[in-house]
Amino acid sequence: MPTETTLLCADSIGASAAQSQRKWRLIAVVATAAVYLFGVSNTWEPSPDSALYLSLARSLADGEGYSANCEPSNTVTPGLPWMLSGLRLALGQAHWPGNLLSAMCGLGVLALVYAAMRRWTDPPIALIIACATAASYPFYVNSHRILTDVPLALLFWAMICFCMRFEDGHWGWLIAAAAAAVAGITVRAPGVLLIGPMSAAVAVMGRRRRRAIIGAAILCACTLGTMGAFYLLASSASSRTPLYVQGSIGSFNSSNRIGQLVPGLLELPLAVSELFTSQDGNAMLIPGVLLIALMCIGGYALWRRGHRWPAIVLAPYPVLLILLGGWQSIRARYLLPAFPLMIALCFIGAAVISHRVSRLRPSGHNSSRRAMIVCMVLGCLIIASNLPKTLRQAYRLAVESRKEGYYHKYQPRHGDTMDIARMLRLQAGGADAVAAPEDCVAILHYLCGLRIDAIPADGLPDSLEHVIADRPAVRFVVLESNDPIPPALVEVEPIHKGKRLKAYRIN
Repeated sequence: MPTETTLLCADSIGASAAQSQRKWRLIAVVATAAVYLFGVSNTWEPSPDSALYLSLARSLADGEGYSANCEPSNTVTPGLPWMLSGLRLALGQAHWPGNLLSAMCGLGVLALVYAAMRRWTDPPIALIIACATAASYPFYVNSHRILTDVPLALLFWAMICFCMRFEDGHWGWLIAAAAAAVAGITVRAPGVLLIGPMSAAVAVMGRRRRRAIIGAAILCACTLGTMGAFYLLASSASSRTPLYVQGSIGSFNSSNRIGQLVPGLLELPLAVSELFTSQDGNAMLIPGVLLIALMCIGGYALWRRGHRWPAIVLAPYPVLLILLGGWQSIRARYLLPAFPLMIALCFIGAAVISHRVSRLRPSGHNSSRRAMIVCMVLGCLIIASNLPKTLRQAYRLAVESRKEGYYHKYQPRHGDTMDIARMLRLQAGGADAVAAPEDCVAILHYLCGLRIDAIPADGLPDSLEHVIADRPAVRFVVLESNDPIPPALVEVEPIHKGKRLKAYRIN
């Protein structure tokens, strides 16, 4: 729409062009919904975080409180476990309801992205931004996993849409934005790294500055109040350091985290390139740098035109991620909620460059139309680089996941974990405990329901000896297949030996 920015708007369109746009929009909606729903299956894609959410949901549904691994938990906020427990009570223990919830959240994100981008661009550009987001392999994969990243993205983009409507609308839109902010933090506490800056950025949105500042103050108060409330609840629930975000802040070491800024920012182009192209590895460093350069140009262009909130939200986000969780936090998964905005800034950056080139070398062609063509080509490149891998993933989830030996074929480590959990359900008593590698703890507990004690990665076999000595209830030990055999297990034959993991029973 020209009232927002003229960078990506054509001068006018005829009736036939408008009808063609509606046809392509319908095709895109149907195709995207079909691919996303086709990938919904009853197969769980294991990860420690997903296992934690499912364990908490099971505990809530069974009336055992907010607990995981046989003890009260205060690590994550309860938004997703609440939803999963409701699905468990209504639809049973199957995994397809959780997978369907994630897929519907992904489709909801795409609808909100289209609605938000329509306030900046013509419908074709808004549509291709949404389609490029949908085609992204990381976005598709995480839209079919029981995790909080895509639900957070849904609430974050709902907040953006409501804030845009608040610019020239009723105060009710601010209430809706505040509700989305609170819900976003309830689903995923680290979402405050996006929701907080977005709340503050409302102060520079719109022409009525006093109204905008009041709105920003209300949103910031809701954001800080929600974080404070969860901190108090988490502190009273368990003696452990509560919540991931507050725990990270509490253990913050300024010299250590600041020292990680350089390696973290060097990882940023690789993570960005993975989002845009589905490719990883050091070879993608230069494409990632070019994409970030386009984003910077687009953000600056919007800033000059008075639209400053994208820069306020995006610019500090990677730095905050590094300061909170170290350089390892710069991963494609954690950038997903901001990904559609990154695409939009790339398009605007490409449009700015196109305008500059047309000024230097006038050709008689409409510069706005040329800019739109450049953006369409860029969007098609993003889609083309992701779509084959995304479609293969859809087929794998819908068809291959139903076949016997799926985990052993595609995820051998998780296949071994499933086999060990099945064995533990048959052989272990309710009072028995298991010692296992740290990254297996949450998954094994969810699968077998037993108490799982972590074996520190460093210092094996001494670390295992300490775990066994401190926990007399430990009757089973799970190790990496290539780990050395500790003295306590030298004369014990493994009861399971897989490609990645092996298990022992202590008599």
